[in-house]
Amino acid sequence: RYHGMEERCTAALSPLKSWYHGLQERCTAALSPLKSRHHGMKERCTAALSPLKSRHHGMEERCTAALSPLKSRHHGMEERCTAALSPLKSWYHGMEERCTAALSPLKSRYHGME
Repeated sequence: RYHGMEERCTAALSPLKSWYHGLQERCTAALSPLKSRHHGMKERCTAALSPLKSRHHGMEERCTAALSPLKSRHHGMEERCTAALSPLKSWYHGMEERCTAALSPLKSRYHGME
């Protein structure tokens, strides 16, 4: 569930990120020839991009914050399952060893008779 949510968040952010970077690239390309003459234009462009950049980072932070409790819950559940299985695993391995030990003399006798 956590990984699915993470993928959906990443997918939701991806077009916004691409759009933002595309806008940034177009702005840089448009500024390049004018850079030496129009420093004021660069400042206005940066000022125009600033709220978009903040919105992008804000969305990223909200997604991370939304995923955090699910991530903790996922890891907590994993730990509880491991802890619950641990005594059963030990019991199973102990039982397996006792069975092998009990069968060993019978196995030897069978092979000897054969």
